[in-house]
Amino acid sequence: MRDYAQYSSRIPSPRFKTGNTVNTNTQGRNGNQTLSDKRDRESTSTVASSTSSQQPAPQHASILNSTSLKAYDALSLRQHGAEATIVKLREALEENLTKDETAKASLAKSDAIILELRSTIRQLKKEKETIECNTSQQKSSNHSNAQVLELQKRVQELQNKLAVSQSSSNDGQVGELQIQLDRAHAQILTADMVRKELEDTLEAEQYTWELRVQDQERTIALMQEQIQTLTQDLEACRSQWKEAEVGWNSQLNELQQQLTQARARMATTQALKSGSQDQLMTKINQLERERAELQTCLDETLQELEAVDQEGHTKHGRAADEGEVVESLQHLLRWIAQESISETTLQNMPRTSSELLNRIRKALEAWIAKEKVSVSRRDEKAVKELKSRVNVYEQELKSREESSAELRESLKEAVTLLKPLQDAVTKGELEKRELQDKLKKAQTARPRNGGNNPVLESQLRENNFKIKELEDEVMSLQQQVEEHKQLATARESLLKAANNPVTNMPRNHNDSVSKIQRAREELRRKRETEGNLQQLLKDAQTRFHSLHEQNEQVVANNRDLQGQLKNAQDRLTSNGDLTIEEKLERSQRELSQRNAQVKQLQAALQGGGTTSPVDLSQELLATRNELAQKEHAERILNKSLKEALGLLKPLQMHLEDAEKEKMEVSKELRSLRKRFRQLQMGEIEDLSKSESINLIDGEVRVEELEEAVRQLEEENSQLHDALEDNVMGGTEDSKTRQRMVELNSRYEVTQNKLEDALVENHSLTKTLKQRELQEKQRIEEIRVLRERLHKMENELGDAQAIVDEFAVSDIGKMRRNIANQRQMV
Repeated sequence: MRDYAQYSSRIPSPRFKTGNTVNTNTQGRNGNQTLSDKRDRESTSTVASSTSSQQPAPQHASILNSTSLKAYDALSLRQHGAEATIVKLREALEENLTKDETAKASLAKSDAIILELRSTIRQLKKEKETIECNTSQQKSSNHSNAQVLELQKRVQELQNKLAVSQSSSNDGQVGELQIQLDRAHAQILTADMVRKELEDTLEAEQYTWELRVQDQERTIALMQEQIQTLTQDLEACRSQWKEAEVGWNSQLNELQQQLTQARARMATTQALKSGSQDQLMTKINQLERERAELQTCLDETLQELEAVDQEGHTKHGRAADEGEVVESLQHLLRWIAQESISETTLQNMPRTSSELLNRIRKALEAWIAKEKVSVSRRDEKAVKELKSRVNVYEQELKSREESSAELRESLKEAVTLLKPLQDAVTKGELEKRELQDKLKKAQTARPRNGGNNPVLESQLRENNFKIKELEDEVMSLQQQVEEHKQLATARESLLKAANNPVTNMPRNHNDSVSKIQRAREELRRKRETEGNLQQLLKDAQTRFHSLHEQNEQVVANNRDLQGQLKNAQDRLTSNGDLTIEEKLERSQRELSQRNAQVKQLQAALQGGGTTSPVDLSQELLATRNELAQKEHAERILNKSLKEALGLLKPLQMHLEDAEKEKMEVSKELRSLRKRFRQLQMGEIEDLSKSESINLIDGEVRVEELEEAVRQLEEENSQLHDALEDNVMGGTEDSKTRQRMVELNSRYEVTQNKLEDALVENHSLTKTLKQRELQEKQRIEEIRVLRERLHKMENELGDAQAIVDEFAVSDIGKMRRNIANQRQMV
């Protein structure tokens, strides 16, 4: 026997309800049928809920692992390339496969749990059968009660017979009847005990069912949280893929732009093959004259700007403005003295604005102190106007100081911008002189070699074409210099206008107001002109920058021309297919000619002559110097590449550490999942604390990983910048060729990578869609299970009410029968 005293509060009282016997019996049969049907439904619902609660776990695991592709992988695409990202994605897919296997194992475990649930269902069915047996016993007790009633009727009949006969034989029958009554009373007591035990078992079962329902509600809440996290992870994955697609598209666009630029450069280099050799000297002379004129113009503008700057520095930016303000303040002080009829002498007038302002304030205070008695409204207005004028003058002083400071800064910027132009002009002159020398050498070498060479003609045409471009650039430089001259004249006029004194203020009040308005209009106009000048300065700065870039391009073109001329000379020297003996004879002749030329040069240097013969030895030295420079540049590049490789090694170590940390985080996630399963089995309080601690540790480690990735990205960007700076030291021809080869290879690699990425994207999108559909189906299943739970709760409540009614009615009937029997006895 169980101790059901703890459920005593749940046992219904005998005073609950009373009713007819027929209705209660029929209700009991219907109630038993409904209870059996409902319990069968409960068993099926528990199986479905267990299966549905076990299904989302592997999905959650797979999607959590699918989010191993973090946000910084989109940035690593631009630095490491798409191959590294594809390798990472493949590793993520392999991890997902392993996690799917773990999910299958968890499904096997869930199947075992389902089998256990089925065994529990069988036990519940057995309990149901016992309850049905108890109900049959209750029916038998009811039948016994009916028999007791019949016996009571017989007893009454016997009593009547006893009253009629009053014989001694009836005493023995009465004893037998009493024995039968005692037996019936004992049977009734046993039936009551059995009923109480059945009620206790029912209450215990109801309590267990309530606990199970609460556990299922908790599992449903946990499942909802998991579904929310899964949806968030899906959204994060989609955003990451979108960012990756945007990065890949931007890289493609950049590569296409670089290809177009490289093709345009190649087209320009191929197109630059037209010109004539006869016009070179004339054009070079014209260019020299134009450069000389430009140099003189630049020198004049620099001198003018330096003079203006010196004037501004000597006056400290305030002399021009302060002179005007001081005169206006002096006129104001005289007017105040005349109007106030003060006895102060105006012979020793102050010469600074601060002293004049103090003097004006003192004069105003004295004037106000004198005329405090007879102050009228007009006088008050006049005082206010005077104060407003003083404020206006102070504001004008501040604005003029600011404008003068801005003008100084603009002048300094103009000077700094003109200096690189002057340097560019000097470089251009030097390059022109070198070109002239080389042309003279080519002209002297041409009659010796004899005949016209088509290669030289093509090169001369290219040189003529480039000279035309240089002429156009010189014209643009002249126009810009003229514009700067106009700007300088405008600034000088502004400074002169600022230095000019203001006209004397009249005595009348209306005239002074009109003069103030005119001054304000002039100030507005000056400010507008200053704004226009600032805009012109900005335009000039942009033009100067463009000119600087054009000059750099011209320098590069000149270098290309020098290289082409050297190649042409080398080709001229190595003309024709000669035999070895002829080449030896030719080399001996050339050596003798060179020796003679060296002697002539020595004699010319000693005698002060101006002859310019061809010096092949100097050209060879120049070529050797250029080769040495190229070798030096290549060595520098090799060193920079080695340094970059040395810097890449610690980056690889950082990446390996990051991968190890990722593995640790994945292990922690697995442990968290195991603990979550333990929570589902019942261990809630202790594991909640451990889960919170582990989640905090996981967040901290994720932040550390993100910081490490940021540092790696910064180091990669620095490496790229260093490599670009080192590469900028080489020549443009080698750069363009290397870039073309690299761009073509990168373009092919990126196309292949993009195709692979598109295939993987399609597969991933398909899997994501399938998982979304599965999640929707699971959400619908959870909703159906909730509805079933509500129905089961309602049915349990109805069954409990029916059982209570049956119990109360049976107890009332039994007690009445016992009372009647006792009365009969």
